[in-house]
Amino acid sequence: MRICGHPGSAGLHSTGTMQLLPGTGSLVAALWLLLDVLFLGALFLHLLGDWSRRRSVLCGVFQDLIRYGKTKLGTRPAWLRCCDLPKRWFWHFYFLSVTWNGVLLGLVVRSLLLGVHFPQWIQQILHFFHKDPEQKTSDGELSTLLALSLLWIHSLRRLLECLYVSVYSAGVIHLAQYGLGIVYYFLLGITVLDHTQMDYRKVTVQELLLQLHWYHIFGFLLYIWASFHQSRCHMILANLRKDKSGE
Repeated sequence: MRICGHPGSAGLHSTGTMQLLPGTGSLVAALWLLLDVLFLGALFLHLLGDWSRRRSVLCGVFQDLIRYGKTKLGTRPAWLRCCDLPKRWFWHFYFLSVTWNGVLLGLVVRSLLLGVHFPQWIQQILHFFHKDPEQKTSDGELSTLLALSLLWIHSLRRLLECLYVSVYSAGVIHLAQYGLGIVYYFLLGITVLDHTQMDYRKVTVQELLLQLHWYHIFGFLLYIWASFHQSRCHMILANLRKDKSGE
């Protein structure tokens, strides 16, 4: 796998800087960076501020935004509760991921097997999020296929767990948290494709195996181990519920 840089760029700019900082042409990289900053800012505000003793409207809104379910504090005013959504709607995130990332996975498999271009609307979405194709990784078909496959399998497993294993209480999530979850699972597949330069050529199994590195094997084994333990934890938590109401 190699990173495509500008021919006239200095070595430090085309290699070191590219690996450390997101490309300036990548909107999706900027969005992830923005989310990181917002999460860290919320964490520092929560840790540094004595929120338990403050009763201002701003503090109430802040606490309502960062908490969900049973972590919501005390009695909340009606105007805050109007943004509440059932916590059991978590399955919406995984349904979106199974559908959307399944479409992307199918298009990647179709492209690799048949050498068919992505539909125009997909290409427009990818171009919108990353306008500089020279900053993308080439010869990364195996990484793209593996990442999208594991993402889809994970989303399917979590969807089935939400529908048939998890027992939810009457807890709620904030509308903003729900929207963030929708955006998150939409961007995951886009992020995988954002870092790959698709050549739209037929790729044989032998060519894919030539791209195999130790980190593919390590990442796959780590995924299997983490998925097993996460599923086991969800089973334990579900069995702790005394009835279907979540009590």
